[in-house]
Amino acid sequence: MKLIHTSDWHIGRILNEYSLLDDQAAFFSWFAEEMAKGKPDVILVSGDIYNRSVPPTEAVRLLNQVLATLILDLKIPVVLTAGNHDSKARLSFGNELLEQTGLYIISQPDPKRRLTLRDEYGTVSIHPLPYLELHELRALFPDKELPTLQSGYDALMRSIAEEIHPGERHVLMAHGFFTTYERASADPSVGGEELIRLPLARQFTYTALGHIHRPSMAGEETVRYCGSPLKYALDDTGDRCFLEVTLGKPGTKPVVEPVWITPRHELRSMTGTFASFLQRDTTKEFPADDYYFFHLTDKLPVPDAMLQLKAVYPNLLGLTYDHTVQAQGKATGLHDLKNRSLDELLAQFYEEETGEPMTRRQTLLAKRLLDHTKNILSGGADE
Repeated sequence: MKLIHTSDWHIGRILNEYSLLDDQAAFFSWFAEEMAKGKPDVILVSGDIYNRSVPPTEAVRLLNQVLATLILDLKIPVVLTAGNHDSKARLSFGNELLEQTGLYIISQPDPKRRLTLRDEYGTVSIHPLPYLELHELRALFPDKELPTLQSGYDALMRSIAEEIHPGERHVLMAHGFFTTYERASADPSVGGEELIRLPLARQFTYTALGHIHRPSMAGEETVRYCGSPLKYALDDTGDRCFLEVTLGKPGTKPVVEPVWITPRHELRSMTGTFASFLQRDTTKEFPADDYYFFHLTDKLPVPDAMLQLKAVYPNLLGLTYDHTVQAQGKATGLHDLKNRSLDELLAQFYEEETGEPMTRRQTLLAKRLLDHTKNILSGGADE
């Protein structure tokens, strides 16, 4: 049986005031072509379908189009789970009716819920879980004392594990920060969120995770994040993919193959001088209409730098000045500041900003300007 594992579509994402809807539409068009060629048995989308809980109309329309193509035209069932960016109530509207067409939307946890598929080796049971918070797990197990999110997931996984029988194939879907390691640091967290240990995920034939945007394993080869289809942050690095998972006979490991995605526009964060970017010395091998963010190493700000670079790079997201050479020594405390002259403070500020000390000519000019300013403020004549 062939499964497609994808997640974190974030439809409607805006990056530095640029809408990525056209890029997402291009991905979905390519994705549908790949599905038509590969003919998988089911597509699993592990959370964060939309980028916002109240998505824009264009995002809803795009999701409708891609699902209609996959389900109605290609006859491939799709399982969607709600992520932390999704509104569970909005996403699950009409889900009971839509299941008759092959679209399964999971917004509430149910340890007994499973979707069953069949092939020549028997059944494959899919156990889909949405993104969960502690209050939802407490409501699911009102008779249990669940002080932490970890304890809530422990209770949930034990309940689901009761549905697993030897000789059968089971697939888990979940959205969050997970690992199969039973031991973690004293304060396990990722990005401010608790890292949840799921050692029982090893009992599943495959676990399809969402939430992390880069392809990675969560402690086991069979417990994986597929990553987002596009780069959605300036610090995103690495290529993007979806995973093609082939389940063989019960008791055998699945075969997992990444299918790499070529985006309509690549996202590039680059460092260099203004002149090197303007003349395309450092970007000549890349398309000019990719999404760029530049870290300029020029010692002084360039007038209208953004406007000038926009003429060359129409999709320039932004720029900043990155002075890699920093002043050495300890930070200056408030007491030290009060005991230093304006000349000294200005010299220190200049060195911290440019990475070089002021020249003798600059020092003399700065002293003249400061003396002139103090003379005006003290009521002296304006020379």
